[in-house]
Amino acid sequence: MSNEIHVGASLQVAKNGATFGVALTKDITQSASGTNLDQEVDIPSSGSVRLLNIIAATESPAVFIQNLDATNYVQFAINNFSEVFAKLLPGEVMLFRPNPALASCYARSQSAAMKIRLFTVGE
Repeated sequence: MSNEIHVGASLQVAKNGATFGVALTKDITQSASGTNLDQEVDIPSSGSVRLLNIIAATESPAVFIQNLDATNYVQFAINNFSEVFAKLLPGEVMLFRPNPALASCYARSQSAAMKIRLFTVGE
């Protein structure tokens, strides 16, 4: 089956009586590949990092990550955690398409062991 990937995002801000919102859905003309698309990943307690296998040298996957913890944030980095590129607060999500030249992506918990939801769809 082709044209299986649909990407969407929304953001709404309400402050001082004013509300701003944007919603976007993008249909991508490509077929999905892979079999282990949706999984929960254990992130060790603070100080330890977890390598996330989301990037393959020949792919540019669509990646959805959700912080499943109710208390702690989780950070994401490249280059053995020397360059942090994202922080997800409890319950937050992010959607991105990583550069295939990046060999690895790491996750680290704020303080306690936790879980994230990782959904990866390759081309």
